[in-house]
This record gives sequence, structure tokens and C-alpha cells, in this order.
Amino acid sequence: MKHRVRPYIIITLVLAALGIGAFFTFASALFDYAKDDSKLAMQTFVDNEIRSMATELKAATEQIQIIAASLTETTDFANPAVLRRVQEYHNQTHFKNLLVAGPDGRAFDDTGRQFQVADRPAVQRALLGETGIYEGTDISGQKTILLSSPVIKDGRVTGVVVGEYDLFALYQIINMEKRHWESYAALINSSGDFLIRADSDNRLVKKGDNLFAAMQGLQFKSGSSLDRLLQDMHVKKSGFCEYGDGASKRVMYYGPVGINDWYLVKVHTDVMIQEDIAPIKQMVQKLSLVLAAVLVLLALVVYHGLYNLRRAQHAEALRFKTVADNIPGGVAELVLAKELKVRYANETFYRLLDCPEAEFMNEKIAGYLSRILPERTFAQLRTVIDQAVQAKHVFSFDFVLPAATAKPKWLNLNGRIIARGKQGLILQTVLMDVTAEKERLAAVEAQSKLDEMTGIYNKISAQHLVKDRTEAADSVIWGALVVMDIDRFKGVNDHFGHLVGDEVITKIGAVLKDYFKLPDIAGRVGGDEFIIYVDHVSGYNQISLILHQLQGAIKALRFSDPKLHITCCMGCVCGPRYAFREYNQAFELADKNLYVAKNRNRGDLEITFLDDASWGPLN
Repeated sequence: MKHRVRPYIIITLVLAALGIGAFFTFASALFDYAKDDSKLAMQTFVDNEIRSMATELKAATEQIQIIAASLTETTDFANPAVLRRVQEYHNQTHFKNLLVAGPDGRAFDDTGRQFQVADRPAVQRALLGETGIYEGTDISGQKTILLSSPVIKDGRVTGVVVGEYDLFALYQIINMEKRHWESYAALINSSGDFLIRADSDNRLVKKGDNLFAAMQGLQFKSGSSLDRLLQDMHVKKSGFCEYGDGASKRVMYYGPVGINDWYLVKVHTDVMIQEDIAPIKQMVQKLSLVLAAVLVLLALVVYHGLYNLRRAQHAEALRFKTVADNIPGGVAELVLAKELKVRYANETFYRLLDCPEAEFMNEKIAGYLSRILPERTFAQLRTVIDQAVQAKHVFSFDFVLPAATAKPKWLNLNGRIIARGKQGLILQTVLMDVTAEKERLAAVEAQSKLDEMTGIYNKISAQHLVKDRTEAADSVIWGALVVMDIDRFKGVNDHFGHLVGDEVITKIGAVLKDYFKLPDIAGRVGGDEFIIYVDHVSGYNQISLILHQLQGAIKALRFSDPKLHITCCMGCVCGPRYAFREYNQAFELADKNLYVAKNRNRGDLEITFLDDASWGPLN
């Protein structure tokens, strides 16, 4: 016993040592990751600010559009009544100034003052029918954000509404960070020009109107650089940039606002980063000591449990092997939890799976039957087992074994649930090869779908196949349902005999079988009447050509009596796929078209195209 226990003691101690070492490595890594927590919180905060800013500007844009829509019937934008209405909108918005301009660029504010704004890009774009947000200058010449929208009447731009946004509203959105004295924010364009800049004593860039120019000559941390910052902004990517001037350090997060090419940048000082990291650093140090002690105790408990479990499993394996060797087929005991694992199995079980035991137990499969089954097959097996659990009876499940060969191998797994353990459901199962039985049943089923005389589909099978083909309601893909019968077939039987009549039916069936292959469908309804479904019909010319060619092929047939010549009439209905889900209605209309063609002439054809609402012919 001592010699048997010794390897387990050694393995457990080694695992405990590895676990302790892994934990301290993890603790060290956790401290490094803790440094990023402040940056991630910063990123989340800025992303929220970006969303708030985008929402604010979107609401402002919608307000401009509402104002423009209210002026649709206005022709005189200097009218005092119009200006009073603009004044009412102005009182409800965050616009510092609100202007209404005519096509000539003459604009009026809500007090009646006149301005010339024809050279403003915001006005020029609005005169072209566009609503947008632009950089610009306000009435006093100061930098601001302009929002413009066209006034449109009868498809013609009759004027423009221009809003000079109150930057203080956006400034409040980006200047709400706690400890704001240790951080600051700015809104810039892709060229680095400031659109909005928060005021702070800790601002590293204190002068100039361009962020990129001011950052020239600064010291960047490894992985950060001004070139990378420019590259990220060029492709509208967010990210971090760490830099300093030697005396102090900064962490910048930049993200696209989603409007024009604008970016919101947020800068934290190194003081904020260190304050955020300090509690995590202390927690890691204390936790590492506590968890190290817990890991040692846990390793001892695990060793004891594994040792006893191994003894029980060994004894159970011997009992199972004794029983399994006396049962035909592949016998196995399985455990079903998230996956399906083999606890014990005989050699036949692995042989039926075409997977030797050594291969079945390698790292890739690791003894899990569910890993060699397709995901869908395993889900179906789990459903069958769940139903067996509820009904408290045995289960039986057929599946195809995944293999590289073209011929599928069918297996049947049947068994019963014997217990519900801590690891999952414990199953006793037998695996059998049922390929031969499956092939026999498939052959019988396939034969039952065919017409005995022609070898094409019989009436019921053709009907089901048409419904299956048109199951998806797709108005883009069209199909055609054709009913065809042989002209004066009764006369053929009367004058040439029923054997010749059978010859006619057989040869026409051969033509249909050659002409129409899946996804098209050809079947015999009965007697001398046939049904055809043509999929993917592109138009009248295509279906007409196909059916005329078919009539020609039938007309060219030669029979044992050279005097016999056969023609066929056809009635056709074309429409969206989903129209043929009402199979009886579609068949009835095609059958009516057949009689229209027969009354007109031998070998004639009648085609109707349907709309999707009334089943009437299209105009």
C-alpha cells in the first residue's frame, strides 16, 4: 500500500508547488493588470461622454430639421411672424444664435438682424439639400459648431436654417470628471485643431490652437507615439497614449465621436493613476498570502479525495469489464454533464466509432464522445436523453458517424439512466452498427415516392416536394407550376392498344426525368396527366422557351408503331415561391389553363403570371 500511495503523494506535492508558483505569478500579473484598471475606467467614462455628446448633437440636428420643416410654406424669411416663431424655437434649444437664410445667402436672426452667410460651408451644403454638423465661426467670428438643414418645398430648396451651437453645453458634458483638477478634456478634429478645450492648470498643452503641434518634442512611453496617435485617428480608432515632459506624466484616451472626423480626448495625470492603483496593490499583497495557505490545504484535500476515488473507480472498472465482455455490441458507461464522457467501454465500442482507445483518450478527444459528434447531433442526443429522464424509460438514438468516406455509417446508441451523480447523469449504453438497416429503409422509402411505370415522382410525393421547395416565403424567387396531359390519349389506347399506350407514358416519363432535375420536380398525377414544378423562373421568355422545347422533345418521340405521333397540351401558372404553398389553389388554376390550351389547339400552351395578392393575372 505504501508503494501505491507514494506516487500520489509526490504528484500532489508537485501540483501544490506548481499551484503556489502559478498563483504568485498570477498575483504579479494581477498587479500589472491593476495599473490598467484606472485606464479602463477612464475609457468607460470617456465613451459615455462621447455617447452623451453624440446624443446631444443628434438631438440638436433633429431640432434644426424640425425648425426647417416648420418653415416649408415660408417665402419671406425676414417676415416678423417667421422671426417670432424662430425666437420660440430658440428659447427651447442650446443654440447661441439661430439664423434663417434664403437661397441668396441673406440670413436673419430672431431679432431681425441681417447677415450674409453665403460663403459658409454649412449654408452651401444645406442649399444642396444636406443636413449636417460643421466647424465654423459664429456671428462674432469666434470658432463654433454650426448645424444646418435645408427648407424644402416641392422638392426644391427654398431656404436654410443655421444654428450656432452653444459650446458651453458641450463643455459641461466633457468637464464632469471627478477630481477634475487632475484631468482635462478637449474636442478636436483629425488635424488636431481644438474645437472645445477645457481649462485646467494641469493642462500639459497650455498654448496654441493645435494639439498635435503642441505635442511635438514630448517624451512618449514605449508603445505610444505621436505617429501612432495620428495613424489611429486617420482610421477612426480609439486608444491610449502615455507621454510626459520629464517632470510629470500624462495618460490620454482618445475616441471618435462619430460625427465628421472629430475626436474627444481625455487626459489624466499620473497622480490619479497612482491613487487608483494603491488599494489594488495592497489587496493583492494580502490576498496572495491568504490564498497561498488555502492552496496548500486544498491540495491535501484533493489528494485524499483523488486517491479514494481512484480506488473506487478501479474496482468498478473491473466489475464493468466482466459484464461488458459478455454483451454483443459496444458497451460503455457514460457520464452526461456539459459534455458526454466515456467512463468505461469495451474494445467493440471503440471499434464501432472507428477510433482506437489510445486515440480516443488523446488530448484532443480526452475520452469525450461528444467531441467526435457534430454539435447538432449531440444536441439532439441530449434532448432524447432528457425526454427519457422525464419519462423514466430507456432511450434509443440513431446518428451518422462523421467520416471521410462518402458512404455514411449509421450507429444506434441505446441505454438507460442508472444514477444522477455529482459529475452528471450516469448512463449504461450499448452501441450497434445499423447501417445496413438504414440503407434498406432508405431504399424502400425512395421507391415508395416514385411512379412505378415512369420512374418519376408519384402524385403525393410531387405535391409534398413542391410544398417543401416553397416553404420559405420568398417574393424574390419565382417558380412555375405546370399541368400537362397527352392529346387524345384515349384514342391511342383504342386504336393502337394499351401496350402502346403504356409505351407512350413510359417514354414521356423518361423525357421529363431527363429534362427536370432538382430543384425542378416532375411527377405523374395519374393516367396521362403529369405535373411539373420549375424553380427560379426569371420571366415569360424563359418558361415559354423551356415548355416549348419540352413539347418539341415529346413531339419528336418515336414509338413501336411508326404511325403514332404524340403532342401534349400544358397549363402553366407562374408566381412567387410562396404562392405555391397553397398547392390546391395553384394546381386548380394551372388545370384551368390546361383546358384553355386544349380547347384552343392540340399541342398548345397557356401561361398565367400571378400577383401575390389576388391570384389574378398581372396587367
